[in-house]
Amino acid sequence: MQTRKPMVAGQFYPDERETCLAEIRACLPAEVPHEGVPEPLVGGLVPHAGWTFSGPLAALVFATIKRRRRSVGTFVICGAAHGYFGAQPVVDGCAAWETPLGTIALDEPLREALHDCGAAIVDSSAHRHEHSLEVQVPFLQYLFPGARLLPIIVPSNHTALRLGRVIAQIVPTCSAPVICLGSTDLTHYGPRYGFTPMGIGAEALGWASRVNDRQFI
Repeated sequence: MQTRKPMVAGQFYPDERETCLAEIRACLPAEVPHEGVPEPLVGGLVPHAGWTFSGPLAALVFATIKRRRRSVGTFVICGAAHGYFGAQPVVDGCAAWETPLGTIALDEPLREALHDCGAAIVDSSAHRHEHSLEVQVPFLQYLFPGARLLPIIVPSNHTALRLGRVIAQIVPTCSAPVICLGSTDLTHYGPRYGFTPMGIGAEALGWASRVNDRQFI
């Protein structure tokens, strides 16, 4: 099996090891929250964008997980489908992913379990240019060395619900602790993304920020 090479290093985050490490350390919070964090901690939401925009909040999530869960065997990360237009969730078929911090192994048994029950298909080409998953990986490599990864591209349709239910059934049977993350930037609004239910302009922006996103948050 192949190793997926980094596709957005040097664009969304640094492509040199030392610079990457320095930026991760700069993003990490001085303190992590003590209150409002559920027990047991089983997952979280992380934003994806260039680290300039998303890095500090993503780092806060990973640091909070580190404080509550010192040992994590696998991170299941469900990301957006920016360039994949299939109807089914898709996991990467590579053996490992590479970043400027080195390689991280994929959880092959968990991948096989999701594939065997029909919850996801396996297609490495779908993951080749997807950034929503890749930008999270250096954070978990830094804070959780030795952890494995299972990256899943999840379309915005009913299959996401079934995938979630299947993961919830399988995770308790895993031999090592599993953390599930959703990599999101909430909704892409505008004509470019085919989503303008309230039109465009100031009124539409107010609806997006005060009504639509608020009900999810």
